[in-house]
Amino acid sequence: MFVGAVLLRVVLAPLAAVVGVVVYIAYKIAVAPRLTGKQPNKVPTRSSKPFELYYFHDSLCSQKVRLFLAEKGLSDQVASIHLDIGHYKHFQHLEPWYLAMDPNGTVPCLVHDAHPVLDSTHIIKYLDGIGVGPMLAAPTEWADVIDVDTRPQAVGACEGFQTAVVVLSGQILRLSVEFFGVSDTFFALLRHPQPIVCLIRIINRLTGVHLDPPNVEKALRETIPQNLARIDKALSAHDFIAGDTITTADIGVAPAFMRLESLGLLDHFLASAPNVQRWWVAMKARPSFAFAFVDPPAEYAVEHDKVKAGLLEFRRKIKAYGPFVVYGVKPPTPKHLL
Repeated sequence: MFVGAVLLRVVLAPLAAVVGVVVYIAYKIAVAPRLTGKQPNKVPTRSSKPFELYYFHDSLCSQKVRLFLAEKGLSDQVASIHLDIGHYKHFQHLEPWYLAMDPNGTVPCLVHDAHPVLDSTHIIKYLDGIGVGPMLAAPTEWADVIDVDTRPQAVGACEGFQTAVVVLSGQILRLSVEFFGVSDTFFALLRHPQPIVCLIRIINRLTGVHLDPPNVEKALRETIPQNLARIDKALSAHDFIAGDTITTADIGVAPAFMRLESLGLLDHFLASAPNVQRWWVAMKARPSFAFAFVDPPAEYAVEHDKVKAGLLEFRRKIKAYGPFVVYGVKPPTPKHLL
């Protein structure tokens, strides 16, 4: 009787703890704040420059804003402040001082005139609306391609180009947790006002690259190829996606292309998109890329080298076996066999 009671307690206690954590996380996701745009509160500034940008170097949204700032001609007017968002075992975006500035607990965050401006899409709209530099807004028809939507329901649908790239980016999240531990990520999960990203990292650590096979398959087979075909068609008539000059359509998708390249996937997708190939070569030659795509500060050099080595091995597998095999998805049937 006593042994049975002990065993029951040993089994039920961890189970109750897991259920409690799941319920807590679900509640936090449901009530998570989602502030956007210029905030009414003022925050302390760290620089005499007009703008301060809190960013993480490998964040698609941060790269988009940095590329936009450079194309606006504002790169020398920005104080760039790098935050580790958990990739290197630090969670600087969850420090009280940062959450007071950005209750979302996300990057990037722009500070202008001591006011935080939140969410990359709204930061770009804000900068285009204050009359500095050239206007770069793209037609609204490209909004679904430009925006990065990482809400659970958006990732679940896996319909947008950027969302599909995020789905395939699980390898980077898996490497960060593999090298730098699960326990810290778990505690961050409990602290984060929007814990979905931390949850994805833990799932990646436990499951490897197969985060969500149906969405990975949809990203590889449908979402990315279809969006690239649309972009390729637009580029058949113009130098840039939305016309003859660079706009947020080009700026918005460039980080996703860079991410696909870092994963070794871009050549696979561009094989049938010659206009996109030409555009991508031209985009990478622009001076703004040197400001947008940077390494982390020197203090993270050792950790960064670990992640780079892991990505190099992942790219070797992609080159040797192809993306469908590496991501565990059945390859498409050749057209002549259909």
